[in-house]
Amino acid sequence: MSSEASRKILVTGAAGYLGSVIVTHLLQQGYRVRAVDNFMYHQNSLLPHFINPRFECLPGDVRDRELMARAVEGVDYIVNLAALVGAPLCRQREKEAWEINYEAALMLESLRAPGQGYIFPNTTSGYGTQSPVSGLCTEDTPQEPISVYGKTKVKAEQELLTRPDVVTFRFTTVFGLSPRLRLDLMPNDFMWRALRQGALIVFESHFQRSFIHITDIARCVAFTIENFEKMKGRCYNIGHERMNKTKRDLAEKISELTGCYLHYNDLREDPDKRNYFIAFDRIRAAGFEPRVDWDEGLRALYNGLKTLHWTNPFANVEYY
Repeated sequence: MSSEASRKILVTGAAGYLGSVIVTHLLQQGYRVRAVDNFMYHQNSLLPHFINPRFECLPGDVRDRELMARAVEGVDYIVNLAALVGAPLCRQREKEAWEINYEAALMLESLRAPGQGYIFPNTTSGYGTQSPVSGLCTEDTPQEPISVYGKTKVKAEQELLTRPDVVTFRFTTVFGLSPRLRLDLMPNDFMWRALRQGALIVFESHFQRSFIHITDIARCVAFTIENFEKMKGRCYNIGHERMNKTKRDLAEKISELTGCYLHYNDLREDPDKRNYFIAFDRIRAAGFEPRVDWDEGLRALYNGLKTLHWTNPFANVEYY
């Protein structure tokens, strides 16, 4: 394994919502980063890094075996973010979702050399529609995904955890600003609607969700690299109980920040049936805790979205 100062990290999906922030953080921490992305959204989020001698980019698709064989050469850790994400997109493009989220994840596993660590993000949406007796989903709660997205990620995680030198994350709902902004995530979408439309209409406001700020995701990746040996072989819910909130909690905080009109509608159902809180004892025991709290994260999102002129392709779609 390389010394800390010279460790090389392969990040797939590097120009995406998470990747754009994670790559920047890893470079700031002194790592060398090899990025892979197919730039399907024509994003330019990685452009500032090309002047950095510790950064390199291999444009292409993670389903390309020849490309990925070159990509894994000489790296110490693989952070596999490449995926079609979200229930609507994976439902529309189911074949690609299985190819990218599942098959390519296992192909990458088959290409890596002994000793190369593999970090793979799953999702807490894999817990399906459960409401555990304890009120909290732990890593031992059975996974029963109901969406194509959840099924592809859960199946990949299950197989990867049978292999050596693997850590998997079960991310809660991520929010916050990124150079490749996603506005289909609930807090980001709610904030955009509140600012641009002046109103929020919320269905099934009692539903429980868990949230984490995107900068804490980047911190968690770096933490895991530094503590890989003691963490490997396990899955981890990523977040903190203080970010277990209801949809009503989220809507009221956004209304407080923006002054938007808030309306609760009990005549419609939330198509996303997740309704549970998450426990984070395992990642806390490993030594990691998020730093960004609810107020700080939402205020930063508010300040960013009210300043910048983003177009929301989901503005006419009622997800919640």
